[in-house]
Amino acid sequence: MISLISRINLFAAEANTSVNVPGGTCDSSCSKTGLPGNNISNGTISGLIEIALGIIGLVAVLFIVIAALQLITSGGNPESAKKARETIIYAIVGLAIVVSAETIVFLFLNHL
Repeated sequence: MISLISRINLFAAEANTSVNVPGGTCDSSCSKTGLPGNNISNGTISGLIEIALGIIGLVAVLFIVIAALQLITSGGNPESAKKARETIIYAIVGLAIVVSAETIVFLFLNHL
């Protein structure tokens, strides 16, 4: 009995024929399966992730500033002050997650 992994490996080995892809025939940019290859490199991926995490970090800092202004202008209202403090705490936790995620992505992309 052939296992699923063996069948996949066998299919991949037999897929050396050129296959018509939408828009033309398979050339050097196609993989062995006949599907078009991609030109995405680690630099592109890390750049996109860096931009996304930067935007998320900026939003977290913006939430901290807005919550601080709400805390200042709460006028002694304990409910409003509590809500502002919770927003600051959540934004700081989110910022810590963004920084740790960026560190993890940096470590993985640069050491693979």
